[in-house]
Amino acid sequence: MRLKLFKILTTLLLVCLGGGLLVVALFATQLGLDSSANMGPMRKQLAAFAVVLLLLPLLAYLLGRLERRWHFTEWLKKKFSSFTDFFEKRSSETQVEKQKTGRRVPDGVWRGLAVLLVALVSLWYLSGGKMTSLTPYTRFYDMQADAFLAGSTALLEEPPVQLAQLADPYDWHQREGFAYLWDATYYQGKYYLYWGPMPALLASAFKLVRPVVVEDQVLVLLFVVGLAAVYAALLADVRKRFFPSAPGWTVFAFTLMLAFSTPVFWLVNRPSVYEAAIAACQFFLFLGLYALVKGLFAVRRQWAWMLLAGIALGAAVGSRASVLFVVLLLFGVSAWQLVKRVHNDRGALVSLAALTLPLAAFAVGLAWFNYARFGSIFETGLRYQLTGNFMGGEDTLLYSPWYVVPNLILALFQPFKNTAEFPFLKAVSNPHWGGMIRAAQHNYNVEPSSGILRTLPLLVLLLLPAVRVWKRFWSWLHEKPASSATSSVTPVPRWLWVILVGSPALAFAVTVSFMMMTMRYLADFVPLLLLLTAVLMFHELDRLRERLLQRKVLLSALVLLGLAGVVIGLLINFANTDLRFMNINPLLFEQLSGWFD
Repeated sequence: MRLKLFKILTTLLLVCLGGGLLVVALFATQLGLDSSANMGPMRKQLAAFAVVLLLLPLLAYLLGRLERRWHFTEWLKKKFSSFTDFFEKRSSETQVEKQKTGRRVPDGVWRGLAVLLVALVSLWYLSGGKMTSLTPYTRFYDMQADAFLAGSTALLEEPPVQLAQLADPYDWHQREGFAYLWDATYYQGKYYLYWGPMPALLASAFKLVRPVVVEDQVLVLLFVVGLAAVYAALLADVRKRFFPSAPGWTVFAFTLMLAFSTPVFWLVNRPSVYEAAIAACQFFLFLGLYALVKGLFAVRRQWAWMLLAGIALGAAVGSRASVLFVVLLLFGVSAWQLVKRVHNDRGALVSLAALTLPLAAFAVGLAWFNYARFGSIFETGLRYQLTGNFMGGEDTLLYSPWYVVPNLILALFQPFKNTAEFPFLKAVSNPHWGGMIRAAQHNYNVEPSSGILRTLPLLVLLLLPAVRVWKRFWSWLHEKPASSATSSVTPVPRWLWVILVGSPALAFAVTVSFMMMTMRYLADFVPLLLLLTAVLMFHELDRLRERLLQRKVLLSALVLLGLAGVVIGLLINFANTDLRFMNINPLLFEQLSGWFD
């Protein structure tokens, strides 16, 4: 009965989804989703995908008929088992010999090497290969830091008088002909920044110690390297605690895969204030997540870890407000775990207070900061920025479900361009599925981007646990007991799985609901997604600890797919939005081109 009902519901779902996507692809212009009357490559791919969905029920029916007649799946299982059994025996003998003579590299060495490599490569890209000097770039947060030190929430720079004389200063056509601070917030005759104040507060601390200019690129470098360090520490802790049979070097590999992935490393190669805000948010978010995991397993001084978590998570929201829902999830799960322990451990109440009070302090501080500037605790100034034609003051619709479909296509499937010249890969804009869907008549063309399914081949490994879940579900549909599988020595608690799965899901949902999509926005959820991927791979490796051949195949796939993602990330960032590396050091860029060409 379960199976029959599942088949009916699945068929209906596929037909509805495929039909809906086909309508969207064919009539996107009429629906207001595309400003172009011609079908671009993305719409054609979407139409093809929709047709596949519509044909899947028929294909499933035909395969079912063939299986009942020929039983080919059982034959394939027998052949595969005989093949793997032979190689498993050989692999076991080889593994025994290695264990007799091999030595393990300490986990701390792997983490240190990963962070050092991330720091050196990031500095090399940031400096255009010079390493010892940085070419001046934007300094928005430094300007905000100067304002804070002067006791002002508004920037010290005075806007030109022409802005106050305009009928609508947020209409970029009216601002032509005179200079102003691009992308700053203009409100009641003063400049503000709509980005979170936390990086500026850190810059203020630096300036108190030494009166220097803290450029946005310096903040990006510090936060990206810090993110790699915290990410490596979190992975190492999870691996050691739950999956000790997973090789220690995988922490090194996953850290490089994160740092050099296209959305994260993209922040390094265009290190403006936008990228600094995202990098700061991700650093503080992972610092808070690491502190939460350490604290919830801590036997002593749990309150100290929770205090650090509260400060870090508050700083994450203070860097980028869009992370609020992820922080609420982390707080809710952690608070619930502490509440459940209060009856047996009164110290859990102290830990709960240590977690809650810093978050409350940040909430009050940010609310005051917004109210002092714009008269509303919920207004960050984003609506009043002096930018392109997709902002319009009070009537700007920042989040909408109408943005989801085109943003999904850009975030997941947007291809990069292959070229015959170095660096061979280039992110491109997509005029047909642009980000400003609400104002499609403007034909707003987004910044270059590439979908994560194109640039992160490692994500294909998520199919492995998906297959595992599907097998258990299939057994349930057939009303059979699920096969027991070997698990980690210490089972991963359910609350941690909720965090690992829920955090990237929430971050992704917020990102694709925003009014536009660009490469840097992908860094709002990709680190969390790669964290989930790494933990799931640890789980698979631990499950296969007695099946050496399958384990080796998985490790080989992990290395090859991860390396492909790293290569894509390193190459595509040579040709980023500003062509920054080429402009900083054209001679070195020419030499690299000569070597590879």
